[in-house]
Amino acid sequence: MKKILLFSLFIFLNNCGTCDHCDDPPVQYEYTIKNISGVKIEIIPHKKNSSGIDEILLSERITIEDSKSYTEKYTDGAPYDGYSFRDLLKNPSRIDVIFNNSKKIIYEECAYNGSCSDPRNIFNYDYNNETTETYTITIDDYQNAIDCNGNCF
Repeated sequence: MKKILLFSLFIFLNNCGTCDHCDDPPVQYEYTIKNISGVKIEIIPHKKNSSGIDEILLSERITIEDSKSYTEKYTDGAPYDGYSFRDLLKNPSRIDVIFNNSKKIIYEECAYNGSCSDPRNIFNYDYNNETTETYTITIDDYQNAIDCNGNCF
């Protein structure tokens, strides 16, 4: 009986963690946010706390000077989880793109079916479906942003 238990334990532990694609090579991701808006931008993520209240995560903000970029690389091994701008931005429920503390754009998570009402939304599937993606913040984004009179936070 003891041998059967030890053999069963060996089989169980030997099969633990196996997957269909474990021998497949890792996938390399490179995601870039490029700023050509004409001004410095700050990307401020928001997350909902356990009570459902939106919290601003200033410690996670990304600052990008004009004509500069912010890039993150990620290596994904089997079983593959993928990568997106949502991952790069630390999984927020929304982000504020703040232009020189004078204007801002708010992008919220898209619906679960992948549809976004704003085609420029960084969470849109169109910007998150390849291993290399570049999302460019443009002068048009700056011009179309909401004026917040120097109090954008």
